[in-house]
Amino acid sequence: MFGPPATTLGLIEPNFIEEIENQAREFLDLIILNAIKEGKDQAMSIYDQIRSCGIPMNMSTFYATLRELEREGLVRSEGARNKRYYITEKGEKYLEENAQRLERVKEVTRKLRVAKAIGIPMMMATLKELLNNLDKLSPEDRAEIMEALGTASIAVKKVLAKYVE
Repeated sequence: MFGPPATTLGLIEPNFIEEIENQAREFLDLIILNAIKEGKDQAMSIYDQIRSCGIPMNMSTFYATLRELEREGLVRSEGARNKRYYITEKGEKYLEENAQRLERVKEVTRKLRVAKAIGIPMMMATLKELLNNLDKLSPEDRAEIMEALGTASIAVKKVLAKYVE
């Protein structure tokens, strides 16, 4: 194959879901503070809310961020075994000062959740695999894939036509 790969041509960006996930993780402090403000006071309920937003995260990252928020005085905890977390006045102020960032992260996590729900990451992985194997495809397989992609593209554009001016 000649020329730059399709990804550098802007034809497909296979890592865009990962980039959205990374953006959301950058705002983890705001996400945790907001969850506590909304009434999630136990670590697992906070963690579950974050995971339900579509943000993949391991427990050690979550607890490290929670401890850092506590060290900074943005949250406080009570109890030993079943700790409950509460946002402090300083934490409330931090959320207010970062209201625009919080709205941005809410938008990003909403889009991430919807993208995953409708299968975009799966489709992107499939397209990446297709690009990596284009040279191996028989003419018959290429024709079959071309027809399937054409049909899918038409169906998606038909739906999108309702929303695009």
